[in-house]
Amino acid sequence: MRLIQLKLAGFKSFVDPTTIQLQGQRVGIVGPNGCGKSNIMESVKWVLGESSAKEMRSENMDSVIFNGSENRKPISRASVELIFDNSLGKAPTEWSQYAEISVKRVIEREKGSTYYINNLAVRRKDVADLFLGTGLGGRGYAIIGQNTISQIIEAKPEELRNYLEEAAGVSKYKERRRETEFRLRDTRENLSRIQDVLNEIIQQIAKLESQAVIATKYNELTEKHKFHQAQVWVLKKRDASIVWKKHQSQVDKLVNELEQQTAALRKIEAEVETLRQAHIDASDEINKNQASFYEINAEVSNIENNIRNQNELLERSKKELIEIETNLTKNEEDQLKYSKDIKESDIEKISLSELYKIKEENFNALKSSIQLVEVQYLTSTEQFNQAANQFQSTQEKINLEKATIDFIHKTEEETNARITFLNNEISNIDLTGQSELEEKENDLADKRLHVKNIESKIDENKSLTEDLEEEIDTLRQHQIEIQKELSQIEGEIKTLLQIQDDTQGNESLKSWTSQHNINTSNRLWEKLKIKTEWVTAIESALGVKLNAILAQYETISHRPPASMVLANLNGSHPYKPKNTKLNSALDVIEISDPLLMNLLSEWLSSCYIIPKGESYKNFIGNLEQGEFLVNQQGDIFTKNSVSFYGKDASLSGILLRQERLKVLQEKFPSIDKNYKDVSKKLNEAQLQLNNYEEQVDSFNDELKEALNDFHQTEIEVEKTQQSIVYANERLNNITNEQNELKAKLTQIEIDKTTKSNLILNLENDALQLLEQKTSSEEIKKRHELEYESAKKQVNEAEI
Repeated sequence: MRLIQLKLAGFKSFVDPTTIQLQGQRVGIVGPNGCGKSNIMESVKWVLGESSAKEMRSENMDSVIFNGSENRKPISRASVELIFDNSLGKAPTEWSQYAEISVKRVIEREKGSTYYINNLAVRRKDVADLFLGTGLGGRGYAIIGQNTISQIIEAKPEELRNYLEEAAGVSKYKERRRETEFRLRDTRENLSRIQDVLNEIIQQIAKLESQAVIATKYNELTEKHKFHQAQVWVLKKRDASIVWKKHQSQVDKLVNELEQQTAALRKIEAEVETLRQAHIDASDEINKNQASFYEINAEVSNIENNIRNQNELLERSKKELIEIETNLTKNEEDQLKYSKDIKESDIEKISLSELYKIKEENFNALKSSIQLVEVQYLTSTEQFNQAANQFQSTQEKINLEKATIDFIHKTEEETNARITFLNNEISNIDLTGQSELEEKENDLADKRLHVKNIESKIDENKSLTEDLEEEIDTLRQHQIEIQKELSQIEGEIKTLLQIQDDTQGNESLKSWTSQHNINTSNRLWEKLKIKTEWVTAIESALGVKLNAILAQYETISHRPPASMVLANLNGSHPYKPKNTKLNSALDVIEISDPLLMNLLSEWLSSCYIIPKGESYKNFIGNLEQGEFLVNQQGDIFTKNSVSFYGKDASLSGILLRQERLKVLQEKFPSIDKNYKDVSKKLNEAQLQLNNYEEQVDSFNDELKEALNDFHQTEIEVEKTQQSIVYANERLNNITNEQNELKAKLTQIEIDKTTKSNLILNLENDALQLLEQKTSSEEIKKRHELEYESAKKQVNEAEI
């Protein structure tokens, strides 16, 4: 077997279903660290039955299921499937008939693992047995993982021997031997247990026999008990019926009383309802009066509160009046003291007023002069500050605009570089994929049509298969019914032949007839054809003669060993019945052979039949000496006797059996032919069904290849479409960006011209402001000196 395909879903990092095709003898899997290469090798070991979580680099076996990430939720199921090519049929016997062998392991969280071989649920041991002696398996030497080489080198002799036996293919035989020894040991233990159980059963049989006697007696007593209990229940039922009738009369009486009490209750309830309404009206009146009482009470409380407030206000006013009187006395004393002081101050004030006027005139003159100087100084200072601020502001604007122009130049260079880069990008964009896309889309449409054609063929084949299966079921059912009928007929024929053959005598009688050259196969009952309703009557009338052998005989040397009748057919004239008043028994026999008819005339010339529904008494008087009557039931009547025919007669039913045998023998060939025809149709239908199934398998293989080809082409079309869409989007984005950059360059030129003119104007304004600043600074210094001198004089005057 050769591994051709590996399918993973939900196993560690392979969260999405992934299929790895292994086309050649050597397949390499390459990729950066952490991309899942080791997970692939571990998945192979895991699906082959690895049960150690440590070997899987996990804490427990559920950890092999994808546990989620930042962008994906965890899932609850993981599966790995290996598909082997078994076209050479080298798999073990039970799987060698399959061209491909699928080994699959599925695990669900907290539910454990399930193993499948070709989608059939198997044991883990079955998977291990499949790869015994091949080096594969959970611990096989064919899978070389990390540290495996060092483990083999450092292995103990026993472990190394296991590797060698596995490589030599001996391990599977040892495993089978070990299993056989286990089975033999278990069988011996089972035999020992069976012997113990058998001994125990033998010991219990005696007990059970005695218990059976007791159980029989118990059953008899139980039946008696049931009978007596039934009698008791009948008596109880009778007494209960009497008590029930008595209680029924009491119940009727109580029901009448209950109705009377109910009527009285209704009357009382009506009175209670009237009183309840009156109570409600009275309650409303009380509530209304109570509301009026609460309003009056609230007004009284308000009045009392007002009176209480007025009293408190009066008390507070009295206290304030006393305090005012005390303060008034104190103020009068202070007034007298202050009047005296005022008079003394007036005298001093007059003397100082004259001196103050002189000083005040001098101070006002200085003050007015310093105010004028101060105004000039402040004005010149403000002018200087304003000129300095304007110059500084203009200088800052100039620096800002120069920095802006530098930034504009840098932006212009970057924009030109970006435009050059975008032009190179446009030249590198491949826009020739549209024709390739059209070819792939046409190819995809053809493959889609091819897939649909195959699917329609499969559907048509499935429909034909279903119809054919229904036809096969119908034919098989019909075949079973015909076979059942055929078996019944065949069995009935064999039974009838055996019964008829038994009437021909035992072996000693056959030996006697053989000695006298008498053919015993030619019996009278085989030749007779009688109306159905008179078969029993003729059987009774002929008796043992019915089994007569029709044969030519001349001399008989000795008597036969058993009773028998020989009939020699000759050409004598038939004997006709003499009694014309009665119906002869010969009238119900239909035979064209005159010789046989002569024989029957001899035996039945005195036999007459009683018509159906008639009594023998109506015909008994017409009988002559030696004549007798027979009815349809086979009863024989003479003038002086009656013989009743019974089913226990030795030849009872022989004619009916013979008639039935003829019918069955005539019917058997047609049924057998019908059975063969149905079997032939069934075989043809089965062959056709096998052809359909082979066609379905062929179509499925073709559909599988077509779908793979279709999906591959579909992926290529999607890739081409995506590349074309990306190229167009990229071209549009680059074109839009180029237009924006060109507009930006135009605006940059405008801004450069505007900013250059603005800088020239600002530099001219700065020169003018610098001259104003210089002149304002000289004026400010002169006024500052004048202000300092005036301020010094004022300070001296104040002192």
